Amino acid sequence: MLYPLPMRLARALSAALFLVSFVVFTGAVLGEEQEIVVEGGTSADGRYELRRPSSPTPDFVRLVEARTGAELSRMPLARPRLPDSDAPPCVAVWHPAGQWFALLDHEHRMSTSLALYAVHQGKAVRLNVPDYVQNALGRVDATEATLPCESKAGLWNGDDLSVILIFNAPNREGKWVLHNAVANLRVVPKEGKLPEVKLEGVKIIKP
Repeated sequence: MLYPLPMRLARALSAALFLVSFVVFTGAVLGEEQEIVVEGGTSADGRYELRRPSSPTPDFVRLVEARTGAELSRMPLARPRLPDSDAPPCVAVWHPAGQWFALLDHEHRMSTSLALYAVHQGKAVRLNVPDYVQNALGRVDATEATLPCESKAGLWNGDDLSVILIFNAPNREGKWVLHNAVANLRVVPKEGKLPEVKLEGVKIIKP
């Protein structure tokens, strides 16, 4: 035979159960790291999004289907960006057709690298990019560069992507000089295969 619990005991048990439920729920919410869409991270057709953790120093970017949020690929980031920096940890520039995208990642406080990815067979595949930095160094008779060394992607013109390069290199007298250059990368599609990236040229911009 079951006997009803005293009112005071019943209230105490009810409060304890509520507290346990609240703690479990709060822990679950806090355990889920919030995401935001990378700057420029939505493809032109709205099919794909590049998302990253909302923390100031994320260490990866996810390629997802915008409608369902289903993850297609996960791409690592360098992650050394300082939390108090005003610059975003990474920036994306999608090709108008949504076939490939450029991802700019802050390697160091004053250094940004560029990677090109193709959406191939339902996932993001990194493409081999010619060494446009070394090409630019050769055009100013230098073999090395120091910070800052930043790449900034411009707009796509068809399958061509312009990349603005800012780098510090020594001149013939040994004095370090800040240079600006524009590199033109061309993505060449190949039916059924990954596209090829070619360096069409590098132009040094006179200060």
